[in-house]
Amino acid sequence: MVKNFIKKADNIVSKICEYMSFGGSLMILVVMVLVVADVLARIFFHAPIIGVMEIIKMAIPVIAFFMFPWATHQFRHVRSTVVYGKLPVKGRMVVDCIAYAAGGVLFVMIVIASWPELTTALRVNEFEGEGALRVVTWPTRVLIIVSSVLVAWQMVRCFVMSILHPTTEVPVEEL
Repeated sequence: MVKNFIKKADNIVSKICEYMSFGGSLMILVVMVLVVADVLARIFFHAPIIGVMEIIKMAIPVIAFFMFPWATHQFRHVRSTVVYGKLPVKGRMVVDCIAYAAGGVLFVMIVIASWPELTTALRVNEFEGEGALRVVTWPTRVLIIVSSVLVAWQMVRCFVMSILHPTTEVPVEEL
């Protein structure tokens, strides 16, 4: 029953992660185009494009939090396999359980810490930036919370599955 629930939820989370990854990729493209356009404007017209720095400043956490769920879902985070790959299955299970529990707690703490900031941003209509371009902050704050919830779910899923099926659920690179 637990395994069935996890599989159904994981299918939904998988689709959401794919769309978020696509959003992150689009943001990277936007940042690249803006940087090139700004550099060309500085070279040929001796004037920067107003607001590019503010957009890039806001885009960096957006890109990161768009990509966290996908990287977690695909097991693409950095992992040192020098020792891990040589551990027996039970040793890997212990290391995985500790890592997934710590990751789950971290991302739940991000949600808890970000919630008051989101409600404040919505209440006072918070903006980032000065002058010609001011960017509203609440969409970024919503993304941080949604992304953190998705990653926390995946950490719980991996924690449970690494106990139930330690040899098949979490890929490991053999040396």
